[in-house]
Amino acid sequence: MDSQNGQRRNPQNTVSESWDCIVIGAGVAGLGFAIRAVRSGLRVLVIEGKSFPREKVCGGCLNHRAQNHLRELGVLGQVLHEGIAITDFVVHCDQHVSSWKIPSMVSIRRSTLDETLAQEALSSGCEIQWRTRGTVLDAGESQEAIVRIQQVDAPECVKKISAKMVVVAAGLTRSPIQQEDRWTQHITEGSRIGVHALSPIELLRARLPSSGWLLDLVDKKQLHMLIGRAGYLGICLADGGQVDFAAAIAPDKLRSSGGIAEVVDSILGDCRCDGQIKDLELNWSATPALTRTSTVVAMGKTYLIGDALGYVEPFTGEGMSWALESAKQLAEIVCSKGSSEDSDRVLRWDRWARRERATKQWVANWVAAQSRSPRRCAWILKGLDACPPVRRFLMKKAMQ
Repeated sequence: MDSQNGQRRNPQNTVSESWDCIVIGAGVAGLGFAIRAVRSGLRVLVIEGKSFPREKVCGGCLNHRAQNHLRELGVLGQVLHEGIAITDFVVHCDQHVSSWKIPSMVSIRRSTLDETLAQEALSSGCEIQWRTRGTVLDAGESQEAIVRIQQVDAPECVKKISAKMVVVAAGLTRSPIQQEDRWTQHITEGSRIGVHALSPIELLRARLPSSGWLLDLVDKKQLHMLIGRAGYLGICLADGGQVDFAAAIAPDKLRSSGGIAEVVDSILGDCRCDGQIKDLELNWSATPALTRTSTVVAMGKTYLIGDALGYVEPFTGEGMSWALESAKQLAEIVCSKGSSEDSDRVLRWDRWARRERATKQWVANWVAAQSRSPRRCAWILKGLDACPPVRRFLMKKAMQ
């Protein structure tokens, strides 16, 4: 879906065009919002620094909440057709193994999901400029917001555009607003980082032919969560004959090891699971610190959504549903007919974002805290295994 934008440098450095809405970032949150905004009658431009299809550091699991949002966006049927239905959640911790039935979960690569959403956005009437960076120069406190756009492949091609609304959906780094000191954020000390890789299933079958977890992964469509001293690792089958490896690992463990694959192997070893992932020579990618909170969530006519709002160590696809939920809620606040003044919309978004973020981060922080002690986590799992009704209730709450 890559294309040449054909922009020329504007020597006067003046605003060359205006939009109702500019969305910076074509991930799940950005595209989810763009689709809702253009269907509300707005003229929407999406700016994305990469070309599609592209992978991201993400487990790619969609729980029931995320699936409901995709249904509203009109893409759930295609996602279910492309993705893999996961039936069991298997937790390995300190030699204890606990298997939980999953009410509803789909595994899909981010390249597939984001491409599906991008096609829906284009079909709905959005314009998307690929391989283009966007920087918020003016948040729009006294006039329209101003965004500088620059082509990745032609850095000399720079121009300014304006919008009645700018939505920053650029992930953890919040790169479009980094140059503005007022957009402060808090990064939790000791936060883990996210790492990710995909492996063709045939490669794993050839290298790990007798691996029990691999056989269950493929034959039983299981999601395996392995909790070790260096972090935790999720493994599941994804579309396109790929196996998805996604982990949250301690930065100090990474610094003291030979690399990401070695840390992943140490988690497998802690859980008594066979396999040397480092021998596969997978293409690993990583995120900055995961657990963070944006102090300011909106300013003037500029709003943050998705991971840019704040994030915590992931589990059960909560990050994906959070991104889609924030896109929907912001659209309802700013795109409704006869919507209120900017200051009131900023206040409403601030209230919603802080309330929802606090709730979701409290739950995720508690789960992440338990994972830092594999022995304690194993005892919790044993207690839940002994009380099936409580376990089913918790699984339903987490996955639904």
